Amino acid sequence: MEYDELVYACAINRIFNYSCDKARLLVSRFAHPSDVFALNRRELVEIFGQSSQFVDDILNPAYLKFGQTDVDWAKAHDVRLFYINDADYPRRLRECIDAPVILYFRGGCDLNARRVVSIVGSRRATPYGKKMCDEIVESFAELESPPLIVSGLAYGVDITAHQAALRLGLETVGVMATGLDTIYPSFHKRIAQQMVEQGGLVSDFPVRTSPVAINFIRRNRIIAGLSDATVLVESRVDGGGVITSKMASSYDREVFAVPGRVDDDLSAGCNLLIKENSAEMVTGRNSIRGSLGWKNIIKDREIRSKFLTFESDNLFKKKIISVLYRDQRANVDDLIDKTGICRGDVVLNLTELELEGRVESDLIGRYMLKR
Repeated sequence: MEYDELVYACAINRIFNYSCDKARLLVSRFAHPSDVFALNRRELVEIFGQSSQFVDDILNPAYLKFGQTDVDWAKAHDVRLFYINDADYPRRLRECIDAPVILYFRGGCDLNARRVVSIVGSRRATPYGKKMCDEIVESFAELESPPLIVSGLAYGVDITAHQAALRLGLETVGVMATGLDTIYPSFHKRIAQQMVEQGGLVSDFPVRTSPVAINFIRRNRIIAGLSDATVLVESRVDGGGVITSKMASSYDREVFAVPGRVDDDLSAGCNLLIKENSAEMVTGRNSIRGSLGWKNIIKDREIRSKFLTFESDNLFKKKIISVLYRDQRANVDDLIDKTGICRGDVVLNLTELELEGRVESDLIGRYMLKR
């Protein structure tokens, strides 16, 4: 039976999902993925050896049926499949020896964007870590050509980076440790949907892949490989963020780390990388873009304009934010006078805006746009 070339590519991806380096060597020897499945047992043994499981798997027709299932599912769910030799395959990732043969992608952004930055760190991020993450993304948003923000959709630093990018109008991509049919953690489903509209979701795992521990380690190579630079915000010495940063370094990419207190376990990984000269120390909100030579800054008014147009379909919220944009600070009574909205609606919408991370209040009850 003849299949589409993408079916053969998906079958190879399933067979070699945890041995991507071998898959890359294999496909580099043949013009088309289907050529691999045209080999007989003797030819396969010459490549892999007599006792290799890969020989039996390639000869097993079930994998081609699995590949067809992957292609059919992708077409039905608006998921794009990038084969490693395709022009649309992320060129930065293709440079990595352990890049996957197939990527599943749902979204509208360009994975070959001019600039791409990964931001990673602990799932148990502290207020300091979240604040630094926000400020770093805000600094990128001030660029005329801001980068695509990549992370892993996990709790803590990852989701903070994604939310900051969404809030500021930047495209952001989540790299999954499961198939794209499963959002993990499920608590982030709503945010993941926003990312599909303003960035995307990517994985090298086929559908119905469970979120087992080894998959999170393997997906880290994609987070690192997609990017020009990786920023580690907070991490224990043995944390996934440190693993991702070391992978980025092995790919000859820029690595930055946010320093922290010497007695803080969640800063120990960052401090260690800085000590070992494996990462450049982040010395301020603008230091990363300066080190990368990204210097063309847009005016603050343009940044605010992005801020105002995000999720502004609620008329009350739009009026409140417009007042805060113009006056910078205002209390509840000021907002009632200047928006014409009743007190109850002002208070309700201010509360929602605070929960969304768009406004904050000072010690005397005045509200302002959150930077």
